[in-house]
Amino acid sequence: MSGGPFFFGIPLLSQKVSPDWATTCALLNRTIESCFTNRDHDVRVLVACHELPELSPAVKAFKDRITFLVADHAAPAIDSSKGDRRQDKHRKMGKLVEHASAANNCHLFILDADDVVSTSIVSHVFSKGSVSVVFRVGYVFNEKSGEIYRRERFDQFCGSACALFFGREESTGKELDGAQLATVPMSHKNWQTLVERYGGRIIKSREPHVVYIKNHGVNLSFLDDNGVFNPSRPARFEAQFSEERLEEGVSVTDTEGFSKLFPLLQMKQPQ
Repeated sequence: MSGGPFFFGIPLLSQKVSPDWATTCALLNRTIESCFTNRDHDVRVLVACHELPELSPAVKAFKDRITFLVADHAAPAIDSSKGDRRQDKHRKMGKLVEHASAANNCHLFILDADDVVSTSIVSHVFSKGSVSVVFRVGYVFNEKSGEIYRRERFDQFCGSACALFFGREESTGKELDGAQLATVPMSHKNWQTLVERYGGRIIKSREPHVVYIKNHGVNLSFLDDNGVFNPSRPARFEAQFSEERLEEGVSVTDTEGFSKLFPLLQMKQPQ
């Protein structure tokens, strides 16, 4: 294990572009609460944001382990494009990397503000040693219906799929340059390339420890390129979700086991 703290880093969209700030805050609270279900480790949460969110009583109990990094760039305008909003997210990710990498000998898991992690993800990452870990398998959860399925190539679809390690890697001496990584756009589809380009080593995990939450009403994917909510996209998502669940062929049937790993989610069996 790394021996250092384990950071979860969350880039939070601005209140100015949130379709529903109360929902955004509620989802963030659940995300943060899921991080602290990893009780046997030095877990800390970083939130890169423009405005401070409203925290739930459950999350306030961990306030001493939560740090808010206030962005020093202008927030996107309400009529900003989806591309501008992604750029805002990338800059906040850079702020998270800059802060965590300064701690040295630690992991940073970049986590979208609406996704959920398992109660054992930190133990799993630590078991891999002083190395970055990308998750190739995870779950996709339909917030509206409660249905879920397991997805291959998870890192190509979900922004919550990589734990970066900052420090000297024991077996090879490699070390990820956080200062350099913080200055470039980071895409969840390119973690392996980015980690290796900036001096680190990354391995793949096929153990699912993350739930990608969809269809909660404020997904960025429901916006058109011009940043305007498209009312047809939720219906298209429902059809796509059902199709993908059948194509993947891995429905989750162990309700009890899933609930132990993800106690904050209520899973329902597909009809």
